[in-house]
Parts: sequence; structure tokens; C-alpha cells
Amino acid sequence: MADAKTEEMLEAITDQLEEGETLETEDETDEVEESKGVKAPDLAKDLGIDPKRLRGWLRKAYPRTSDDHNSTWYLNEDQVQAAWDRFQPEEDEDEVEETDEVEETAEV
Repeated sequence: MADAKTEEMLEAITDQLEEGETLETEDETDEVEESKGVKAPDLAKDLGIDPKRLRGWLRKAYPRTSDDHNSTWYLNEDQVQAAWDRFQPEEDEDEVEETDEVEETAEV
């Protein structure tokens, strides 16, 4: 037999379902978030920069309404591309030259 807390939770869930509400599973929640776009902290990690640095740039490049303040940034494809263009490390020319030298040596 279920304890009182479990029965209470089951009753609340049953009431929600009877009222036409749906229950989201964790997978469904992830899908909803993915459809919103890329989260800023995830992009910052991919870029190898501090999330605060990315958010600071986003605030200037893509100002949000006061209703959106203090909420998660979800970035669309254009915003993600702009962030990559802004923060992607440029290839160091010295490294390119070293690579060319190695290839030349290998040919000899």
C-alpha cells in the first residue's frame, strides 16, 4: 500500500489529467528546450569562453525586452553563427607556417 504522500501525489496528477493538462517527461522537456534554440552556456562552452563574456556580448548585439531579463538565453541559428564569427579563435599564422614546414620535410 502506498504511503500518504504518494497517494496525495497520485491524486494531484489524476486531477491534472482530468482537467486536460498533460504531463511532460524529461525527454519531452529536452525537446521543447531544443526547439527554442541553443542555450548560451552551452554555446560558451563550445566556444571555450566564459558564459559571462558571451552574455555581455549578447546584451549589446541582441538587446532583449525587460520581460526577458533574468531568463535563459536561447539563441537562434543566426545568433549562434554571429557568436562563432565573433569568438572563434583565429588560426595563428605561425602554426600554419610550422605545418607547411613539416609537410615539406616529409616530402624530402
